[in-house]
Amino acid sequence: MDITTLHLGFIWIFAILGFAINYIMARRLKDAKKTLAQQKLLNQLIIDNITTGVILLSAEQKILLRNNKACQIFPQPQLPTKLATMLANWQQEHKLKSSLLTLQDHKLQVSFKQLPPNNLLILLEDITSQNQQAHQMKLAAVGRLTASIAHEIRNPLGAISHASQLLAESTALNQYDQRLLDIIQDNSKRTNNIIGNVLLLSKLGIPQQKHIVLETYLHKFANQLIVTDISNLDINIEVTPPDLALHVDPYQLQQILTNLSENGIRYSLKNIKQPYLLLRCTTCDNGATVIIDIIDKGKPINDELAECLFEPFFTTEHTGTGLGLFVAKELCQANNAELEYIATYTAGTNFRITFTHQGSKHE
Repeated sequence: MDITTLHLGFIWIFAILGFAINYIMARRLKDAKKTLAQQKLLNQLIIDNITTGVILLSAEQKILLRNNKACQIFPQPQLPTKLATMLANWQQEHKLKSSLLTLQDHKLQVSFKQLPPNNLLILLEDITSQNQQAHQMKLAAVGRLTASIAHEIRNPLGAISHASQLLAESTALNQYDQRLLDIIQDNSKRTNNIIGNVLLLSKLGIPQQKHIVLETYLHKFANQLIVTDISNLDINIEVTPPDLALHVDPYQLQQILTNLSENGIRYSLKNIKQPYLLLRCTTCDNGATVIIDIIDKGKPINDELAECLFEPFFTTEHTGTGLGLFVAKELCQANNAELEYIATYTAGTNFRITFTHQGSKHE
């Protein structure tokens, strides 16, 4: 075999080896690209299905990427004004790593992270569901508590009340004994009312929401309130627009309004010697939010007391149970509404119920 033939043989061998290596590298590159694509798809699926909103911004603050949760929070292609303002403040101060923000019906924990070279990552953790879960856990705990209260307190309380009624029939009671008997009966009734309010919390259940026309509903409610309470009640109803409607559990709304209205009547009577009440309904946010104001002419509540109004068992009257406003707030939350005290610092008090995202508002 001459040298030329040998050289040709080596050339063919190297060519075959080169082809084989290129083929293997091409296959590996193809497999790597496929694996990378699969990994990219998997990462995208993970990002899209997590409960935290993820937004990636460019140096010019253009949205490069956002997952499904972020799109649910705000569908528009640009940052909402509130979020953009918060971002600008963070970029100026660089102090707060996270902050709370409310967008529509979402309560968000917002975090900002700088990514190299000039990108910015925004994380939006929706704490609304966490609050709802905490609320349900609280109701479950109250339910267990009420079962214990009903068993441990109500039965002996019934025996005490019955014994006091029998004792009241005695003709041998002097004035001092009668006074002590009145104290027993009054406190038995008060304790029974406390138990009744607490038991109500354990029976909230899922609201049976219906479409109600507020003006019709409130006039019917006012007529019932006049019959069952005070005949000379000065009650006013303002509904704008007149056909304003609401999706709510009508029975639970009646419980809320009864509690707030009776409080307003009592404090108006105490302050101006006249039972007065104003029920005012309006809308905002282009009709997406319905507001019911329960306004009286009682003395304004100072800031210190206002902070404690909705706490259970908090009361400023020795005859009160301290559960009325707490129960009303729980019923509001069960119907996706918020109850708050609006400070006026003038004559009268205002309790406001806010229903958001009502959809169709008119009849």
